[in-house]
Amino acid sequence: MDSRELSISILDALNDIDDKYIAHAGQVKPRRMVSLRSVLIAAVVAMLAVVSAIAVYSSKSYSYDRYQDPTDDPVESVLNLIERKNFNNPVIQFEIYGAAIDEEETARVLSEETELVKEQEWNEDNFVVVYAEYYQIFYKVSSADDDGYQADRFWMEYDPVNDIWVLYDNSEIGDYSPGYLGIFDETGVGHEGWCKDDVDSYNVAMAYLEGLASKDYVNSIEILGCESDDEKIDSVMSSNYTLENVRGWYNYYAIRVYNFTVYYTEYYVDYDESLTDLEDGYYAMWLWMEKDENTGVWSCYYADTDQPFEYIFISYSEIESDGTQPDENAINAATSWLEETYGSEITIYGAEVDYDQTRTVLRFNSFTVYLRGWNLGADKNFLVVYAEYSLDGVDKAMYIWVEKNEETEEWSYYFSVETHPGGLYA
Repeated sequence: MDSRELSISILDALNDIDDKYIAHAGQVKPRRMVSLRSVLIAAVVAMLAVVSAIAVYSSKSYSYDRYQDPTDDPVESVLNLIERKNFNNPVIQFEIYGAAIDEEETARVLSEETELVKEQEWNEDNFVVVYAEYYQIFYKVSSADDDGYQADRFWMEYDPVNDIWVLYDNSEIGDYSPGYLGIFDETGVGHEGWCKDDVDSYNVAMAYLEGLASKDYVNSIEILGCESDDEKIDSVMSSNYTLENVRGWYNYYAIRVYNFTVYYTEYYVDYDESLTDLEDGYYAMWLWMEKDENTGVWSCYYADTDQPFEYIFISYSEIESDGTQPDENAINAATSWLEETYGSEITIYGAEVDYDQTRTVLRFNSFTVYLRGWNLGADKNFLVVYAEYSLDGVDKAMYIWVEKNEETEEWSYYFSVETHPGGLYA
């Protein structure tokens, strides 16, 4: 006898109870005890519950946790799941942008015919992958989860007994996230993987830069690029302990949790010569951004304009469009120092400016850079020259730091360090 036949037999047996016993029980005065009718009803409910359980688990088991509110629509089931999880978690702000069946991913999972697919007997009728995008801000006192734009794919399977779609409960699926694709949300800036703080701080930084054009002495400004600078963040956080503690700054950029960040930007400014002595040209800036924890609003705390132009968004060849050698004087200063130092014993194969080394020096020698006033921007006054040469028959190479005197505009030697020859000229 299967579970269905068992349930029918139980109901038939209960129906066969003579009505006179129930009628007689109704004439008995209550004696602080449960009536026969109540006992019978309770027995029926209990037996039906047992039978239902047997009926369900006699085939495949479809279980779901308290967060799920499954329906006959897999997309709606996912939306309910996301909402219930966020209402039960310490979330300050939450918004779902959209969800849809990912037909391509569904087909991929089924086509692979893994052991899991075979074991669960998944097919086009009882399995789909739903992709969803949403946004959330967690209450940091009680949650370490990341704020921002979120995206997940949910593996949903159909429960034919209850006619509902439920989330397949498998720990492997928990890490199955494709990254934020921006399919449903139109408020972001199109950067995959950006969280809300990334978007908000970036937009405020760009607004600050664009605001420079409103100055009376500025004709126009062209922003070449703007991006967060993790190395500069580390430098600021490690060398400004007092300021960090007073402002309450923190930045765990590896997990996108922060209330302080630094953006590096490059731009071109056309100044009004009648109102300022500043020269037109390419400039760079570090913007220190902080967030008000109470309001969640970002603002620019400090703008560092006296810093090196790193040529991240534009090459030097684009700046020097006249075709001349822009670094000729710096290179001549480096090779002249080599000749003066080693005399006739040296044979110089060649020399060129190494912008990667220049940026490295300027970035990691902030104290010296500050004292010397070095800058790689429009008023470039520091460069690292790489030179290859032969000394006493041995091929060698050297990085030579040269700087420009602001008054005489002459380049001169400052420091040098030997390195391994790269074979550029020999």
